[in-house]
Amino acid sequence: MHKYIEYKKITELLKKEEYFSPIYILLGNELLLVNECKLSIISEFKKRGFIYFYNSSMDSHSNWSELMESIKSTSLFEKYRIFNIDIINASPGKTGSEYIIEIANFLAAQKDTILVIQVPKKDKNTKNSNWMKFLTKLGITINIPNIKSNELPFWIKERLLLQKQYIDNNSLFWIAHQVDNNLVIANQEIIKLGLIFGEGYIDEKSIKNSIVSNNSKYNIYDFRLSIFQKKIPKILEIILYLKEENIHPALILWAIYEDIRIIGLLIETSKEQISYVLNSNKIFGTHRDLIENYSLHVNKNFLRKITNKLHNIDLSIKGIEEEGNSKNLWAELINISTNIATLE
Repeated sequence: MHKYIEYKKITELLKKEEYFSPIYILLGNELLLVNECKLSIISEFKKRGFIYFYNSSMDSHSNWSELMESIKSTSLFEKYRIFNIDIINASPGKTGSEYIIEIANFLAAQKDTILVIQVPKKDKNTKNSNWMKFLTKLGITINIPNIKSNELPFWIKERLLLQKQYIDNNSLFWIAHQVDNNLVIANQEIIKLGLIFGEGYIDEKSIKNSIVSNNSKYNIYDFRLSIFQKKIPKILEIILYLKEENIHPALILWAIYEDIRIIGLLIETSKEQISYVLNSNKIFGTHRDLIENYSLHVNKNFLRKITNKLHNIDLSIKGIEEEGNSKNLWAELINISTNIATLE
């Protein structure tokens, strides 16, 4: 069942109740769109009686045999299960690659278990690897493109139309510039416009009075810098300020995840390629110096631990975590930020 679709078509595909695939591969780097696709799949299968059973971030050092055993095990009380894994930096390693192939072959004959797997777009080696070929052969690959800066205004336009709202081109480009070409922030502002205004046309003046101001005391960029400057009191002050400003915790989580993802790339990159990695991820100035220096003092095990914590916080934000396991999201964000700053 080799099927390759664009992310915009996943909802249409899932509406076909008779349709079933044991494997869904989310291929992309845009965290917002990856999460939206993941939630669409999980929500649909929960409606069909599946339970969200397992989630983890995996790499070459992970316990792949435990995952395999969990997938093969059966239970009278938890028959229909959803497994969700995130391949960190698209690198499962030799052992992980072998287990992925085994898992894919096992799931091909199953109708009561699905695997949702996130794979970042890294290079051609990932696409041409044996494990990726097995996954794509047996499942559905959802292509999630990077939204380039010149494409963001049109992406904003499409999102507004979903809310039955529209604005002129000048306003579209103005918003894209205000959010610094950041998809997560752009989405936050689109949601805000949906809450403030009704359906129909929104004029330029109303938009500029509503969109986040550059004159705020703190912003997400300040938050990112404070972590790598190891200024613990300032981290706390900024997070509490952002909370008071009603900034969605998903935006803060995205900022942390992006920096951890880039640091992960740096520690696997040769010295000759470091500038390319930083430039391609739009990391410049003070932020660039801090990120590059931090990557010299951190290891993969620490990044893996942090990524797993981020994944759990993401589930909490999305409301997928098990009942009775509620957390103070803002406290969790403070804790993980200080963990990163102090390398603990």
